[in-house]
Amino acid sequence: MDLGVHRLPGVGITKLMQVMPVNLKGRVFAPPPRSLERITPGIWDAPPLGDGVAFVFTYPALGHPETEQERALVNAALRSFAHAARNLLHQKTPHGRFTGYECQEVSAGCFMLAFPEIGRAISYCTALQEALLSYAWPADLLRVQGWEEEVDGEDRVVNRGLRVQVGRRTRRCRGGAGD
Repeated sequence: MDLGVHRLPGVGITKLMQVMPVNLKGRVFAPPPRSLERITPGIWDAPPLGDGVAFVFTYPALGHPETEQERALVNAALRSFAHAARNLLHQKTPHGRFTGYECQEVSAGCFMLAFPEIGRAISYCTALQEALLSYAWPADLLRVQGWEEEVDGEDRVVNRGLRVQVGRRTRRCRGGAGD
């Protein structure tokens, strides 16, 4: 189980993992590790079970790269996107809580993320799309068909670089699904 990246006295910065053998699956866990600083979230930062949760899913629109150079650009863009998505996720609120929690990355850039409330999920989605529009994509990437910069009638950038579909779903833990 991922406990996050921590700054530990006498050790420095390290990622902590808790081994969870199947025969201990009913075990009650100790509190989160004590550290000087928690740098990235871990399982203890996942939304509490009884309060409901807002899931966010990301799907990069990769198009159909035709050349080896275009495939390399797409792979670099996916790495940049994953880095940006995680950086936003690891930001903390004014109360010191992380914005959200990464449940899994199914394939490159296809994330399942969890947020303890719908407002944080929506704020994350908006910030992610804004970050993609302002990201310093390589000029070669912006020449790939479908990834060019597009502006609207008022000269505002509406598409630029990697496009990512972002969707959300809310779940109440004691009943039905949201939207």
